[in-house]
Amino acid sequence: AKDTKYNELPAYKSLNLNTTYSIKENSNAFIKIENLLNRKNIVNRGGGTSENLGYKSPDFSLFIGLKFEN
Repeated sequence: AKDTKYNELPAYKSLNLNTTYSIKENSNAFIKIENLLNRKNIVNRGGGTSENLGYKSPDFSLFIGLKFEN
């Protein structure tokens, strides 16, 4: 990837998983995992004066829940 105003950045890769299980006709259970490998990436350089500024990718996240429909 290339940030045209600043420097070339490495490619941004992330492993995400999600699945849904139907409990009944109108209800589902779900699990969602984002950034399973917990990779630290910078997705864009910030416009500051320090080399350490940048927009970092989200850390590992886990979502578990139920969804009900009418």
